[in-house]
Amino acid sequence: MENPQSIPNNPVPATSTIVKKRRFPKFLTSAWFIILTTIVLLAIWIVISIQSVANEFLGMGGEDASSEELIYEYYKGDPESKIKVARLELNGPISNSLDAGSPLSFVVPDMVDGKAVAYKLDKLAEDKDIKAVLIDLTTPGGEIGASSNIADAIEAYQKKTNQKVYVFVNELSASGGAWVSAPASTIIASPTAIVGSVGVAGGYAPKFTNVNGYSEGLLGATINGNINFTPIYRGKCKQPENQLNISDEYIKDCINPDIDALYSTFLNHISKYNNIPAETIRDEIGARVFLGNSAEATKYGFVDKVGNEEFAINLINQELNQGNPVKILDVAEYTGGLLEELFGPIFYKDKAKVSLAHTSFCQNNTPLLLYGDITQIRSSICGK
Repeated sequence: MENPQSIPNNPVPATSTIVKKRRFPKFLTSAWFIILTTIVLLAIWIVISIQSVANEFLGMGGEDASSEELIYEYYKGDPESKIKVARLELNGPISNSLDAGSPLSFVVPDMVDGKAVAYKLDKLAEDKDIKAVLIDLTTPGGEIGASSNIADAIEAYQKKTNQKVYVFVNELSASGGAWVSAPASTIIASPTAIVGSVGVAGGYAPKFTNVNGYSEGLLGATINGNINFTPIYRGKCKQPENQLNISDEYIKDCINPDIDALYSTFLNHISKYNNIPAETIRDEIGARVFLGNSAEATKYGFVDKVGNEEFAINLINQELNQGNPVKILDVAEYTGGLLEELFGPIFYKDKAKVSLAHTSFCQNNTPLLLYGDITQIRSSICGK
């Protein structure tokens, strides 16, 4: 007698398919993987921080520019040309108060480091292979000292080398940008670029009326309770008697003289290079801005020629190489060291664009050569 075959309780139909759930590899979800990943990231952060400290104390970057080298990277033109033009791209508000050593510098909006740009121009003047400099400038302006540093460096480069500095403005070069570009041999602006704005912004002098109280929180300032100010200081103009209601006398005696002196310096600077009487700038031009292709922009010396970047490069070709393409090289800076082998090009930073502002740019009452909404610009840079 044949043994009966056992029948499974839950037979699988011939036409059915078994679907297997996909799962992440076990090692990706294991506690050891998470711990090791955390340790590696923490180690990288520690090494970067050590690198920053080394930059400060060993002169590998940041403040001590004397140990840094310029790095050239091909940008445009004939790669085989022996006539080389260095290109500096300057984009953002101009400041001398930047911290290039911070490992977080890449998360803050671009700014232009006046001291770093001046250093680069000084080093470029020593390079016999460089025959001119092209500055691609986009800025609303910035700190007075930083703008002056770059302008002085442009003038020094031209005198030392007997070569030209070309400034190309594609979008905006106002206020401090006008100060920077004034000494350049040739200023080229696109038709829609904004130029001009010869003026000094001195911050704000608050005048609250009927104030009983004042406090600041995460969401801003509020008025509440009763408040009395008893300032403790020595020396006239050290600070106002009341921060919430700065007197007209304090503004007249302690603020306006400094602003007037800075404005006079700005007027004389533009007058010298744009060949316009200071009185004309003060009485007629003021802090107006002009489009690059406007007759006023050319008349008042803010623009020499109108055209796009291709026009600017063709002009350089004509003046330096009889119309034949020159070799245009971007300029970067080497700030590497401990992490060079690990991260390579991350340390070839353009320090003219490093991006941490220090307190002086972010102080509310710092005099600036700045075009636009100061509060908005400071908010985007300083987080206020």
